[in-house]
Amino acid sequence: MAPSNAALLTRQSVAWAHKKRARQGQVKEIVFDEEARRLATFLLYHSSLALSHLPLIHSSGLVLTGQNGKIREYLTGFRKRNAERKKAAKAKATEREKQEHLEERRQMRKELKERAQTNFEAVEKAYGGAALEFVGISSVQPEEHEEEYSDEEQLATVAVIEDFDPTTDMLGPQKTRPEAEDGEQLEGQRQTKRLKPTAQKPNSEKKSKPKPKPSKIRYETKAAARAAHVKALAQRRKAKDKRVTERKSKSKSRRK
Repeated sequence: MAPSNAALLTRQSVAWAHKKRARQGQVKEIVFDEEARRLATFLLYHSSLALSHLPLIHSSGLVLTGQNGKIREYLTGFRKRNAERKKAAKAKATEREKQEHLEERRQMRKELKERAQTNFEAVEKAYGGAALEFVGISSVQPEEHEEEYSDEEQLATVAVIEDFDPTTDMLGPQKTRPEAEDGEQLEGQRQTKRLKPTAQKPNSEKKSKPKPKPSKIRYETKAAARAAHVKALAQRRKAKDKRVTERKSKSKSRRK
């Protein structure tokens, strides 16, 4: 059977009365002694000697004295152990990330090395076949001849190797000048290089330009500077007095 409205209202009024009594019983303001709080914090966290002679009462009712050092350290070292555990976990995570990064770089280097090897093999295969085909088509050995270049002090013999030129098959061999003409041309070049140096005029013939004389810098003495300063002050005062008199005369004329 469903409860009646009267029962529901009664239950609600009882709940409201209970909440009202709870609010009235609450403490409006809690004032902490700052000096006492600091002293307690100092004794708890910074001084183990202050707690060594005091008994420690566990929640189970067991009284622990300073003799039970291990139990006391276990019951009072939760914060320290939590900090050490967090620090160890952070160091472990950092080391794991470092190892993962090194493994990724190692794998990347391996892939790049394999890719470079495959590219090198493909290029070597392609260019190797082309080189073999070119050698099969052109089996003519390059011509070799020697040329001598003489000088007054040195004599040099140079071996010139003529490479294969594919344009010679299509256009024909180019006309070469005889060796005598080449020798004459080289001799003419050497003679032009050995021309006498250009005649330079002696230093005596050069016109010497007159050097500009440095202008003399004249500095004022202390007495002259002081006199100029006094003169400037007198002129300023005179101009100021003149302006004041002009203003006064203008104001008098306006009043009239």
